[in-house]
Amino acid sequence: MFREGAIFSTSKVKSPAVERAFAWQIGVAEILGGTERIGEIAQRSGGTLKGVTWIVRDGAMLEMAGDGFTTKQADVTLNSDRARVDRIFTVTDNQGALRLLSGREFTAVDAFSNSGTLQLAGGEFGAPSLANLGTLTGFGTAAVRPTNTDNVVATGGTLAFANGVEASAGAGELPVVKHGKGL
Repeated sequence: MFREGAIFSTSKVKSPAVERAFAWQIGVAEILGGTERIGEIAQRSGGTLKGVTWIVRDGAMLEMAGDGFTTKQADVTLNSDRARVDRIFTVTDNQGALRLLSGREFTAVDAFSNSGTLQLAGGEFGAPSLANLGTLTGFGTAAVRPTNTDNVVATGGTLAFANGVEASAGAGELPVVKHGKGL
């Protein structure tokens, strides 16, 4: 089985090459434009999307067959305010990485738990509630007051929160970083 490499798509229709790539467990899929529609993939088990890197660029959309998933162990990057993954808003448990870049806004439909990485780059993250058990990093706005037990790192600009950050018992660090240097 092929397990390494990358595949890039600019397709506007279903791509058998991308479906084969995920059956082979290629590590990175980058959707550069248009709409990529894929069927069932090996990296999905029930309500969990597992270890692969998905990068969706400006104006591109990734459509996945099947129901939405609630647990995400994969690395998903939405790299513009127009990048879309049709099943991503049902995620309630981020164990991988969710990167919202280039002003991308994201609103989870249910309470959201982050034990991986939640990265903002100029956009806004919203949810009914946010439990940060991992790393919340970048710059932008969290339109929800997170309960924090791990790390919140402002880098590249201002990381703002609705009503501050609630630190739980045993909470991690709350470092502030400007351009890679501590203040």
